[in-house]
Amino acid sequence: MLQQILRYWWTYLVRGILALLFGVICLVSPGITLQILALWVGVFVLLDGLFGLIGTLVNGKGLEEKWLLILEAGIGILLGWLIIRMPEVTVLVLVLLMAVWAMLAGVTRIALAIHLRKEIKGEGWAILGGLLTVGMGVLLVLLPNVGVVTLAVIIGISALLVGGVLIAGGLRMRKLHSAIKDHRDRS
Repeated sequence: MLQQILRYWWTYLVRGILALLFGVICLVSPGITLQILALWVGVFVLLDGLFGLIGTLVNGKGLEEKWLLILEAGIGILLGWLIIRMPEVTVLVLVLLMAVWAMLAGVTRIALAIHLRKEIKGEGWAILGGLLTVGMGVLLVLLPNVGVVTLAVIIGISALLVGGVLIAGGLRMRKLHSAIKDHRDRS
């Protein structure tokens, strides 16, 4: 199972880079209009879902958690598409949709890290990324009436943190994948 997940390390790296870029955009221009923020959120969530789905479908054969990863990716794709199609959505609906997505994505990442804890070292990074994502979702539920600038800053900081964790995890997965592949090639 671990080898299957490690094969798509690059999807975590791409998702981390997208999260970092998204975070920087939110922090550099926090005074953006709601429609532009909604569009950026929609594009990010849609791309995150697409890369999650690609990684799962390409390398998830025999994975017990495949259905959970497909569910997370599918909800991300659907939510991203809905946000892009309806950028006039109110701040409250946008915040609550983001909160639901963040909590689901975070719980999925935590569950996968816990399941793999016996097979990998450094699973704490994946758990941390999941906790940060869940934390962002909870924060958005607790503060649904924040202004657009505050929302952009909260989302931007969260995206930077999660992006850093995803990149670190993706690079660690690549290193493990290479080590396993080298070991197999020598045998």
